[in-house]
Amino acid sequence: MSKPNDAERRAQTIAALRDFADRVEIDPTIPTPTDVDIRVHLHSTRGTQAQRFAAVFDFAEQHGAPVTENPRGHRKTTKRFGPIDLTVLAFADKQNTAFGVVTRADDPALTAA
Repeated sequence: MSKPNDAERRAQTIAALRDFADRVEIDPTIPTPTDVDIRVHLHSTRGTQAQRFAAVFDFAEQHGAPVTENPRGHRKTTKRFGPIDLTVLAFADKQNTAFGVVTRADDPALTAA
């Protein structure tokens, strides 16, 4: 069995989210969700470091969210949709010692690419 491509994975995720929503709607034994955390992890198998970081910035800029850099050099952004937090996290190729808010223009990992 081959690995699904990005379009197939996206379709599977959408179907699973719809199934989850339907189950919450019809099954009273499922407690009402008050906070839902969804994480999208962009590992090294998902393009170059610059491509992964650019994907985080693209999402953040589209949704008006800040991008942060953690002590390991990963880039992360989160957007809240009602009770749902969608976090996009791009892993760095190697660990870094800096962390905090970072902008696309000042991100050394993107300016070097």
